[in-house]
Amino acid sequence: SAADLDVGSASIRLQGACARDLCVPRALLRQLDAGGLPEIPDADDELKRRLLCAAHDAGLDDPAAITPQMLRHTCIAHLVRQGLRFSDLELVVGSLSADALAGYAGLAPAGERRTLGEITRLMPALTEMEAGQGEAG
Repeated sequence: SAADLDVGSASIRLQGACARDLCVPRALLRQLDAGGLPEIPDADDELKRRLLCAAHDAGLDDPAAITPQMLRHTCIAHLVRQGLRFSDLELVVGSLSADALAGYAGLAPAGERRTLGEITRLMPALTEMEAGQGEAG
């Protein structure tokens, strides 16, 4: 709902068993705040269908490869490669199994682990989108 949007902190509150705040580009949040939240598909098949359409329309080489699971994995890998502590990882992505954590451990760089405040939570393309909107807006 609109009450879950926080333009000030550039986040949206996800409800449920793994409730958490998700970092969102400010430009996208402003659009959501102005136009209302889009209807979120309640069926896994509908979400896959929408992603396939968006990937196809964007001209991606293999639109069928763009799945909710692949996008989640890409986000998690982005965070882990920055050295994010696993105890902080679950605050962003929700609960992960021990097997999943073990698999992601191989992506973490050697050295000291970093907190959420020390990493870039947004994917590079979203960060670029935000920078471009800042210049235009």
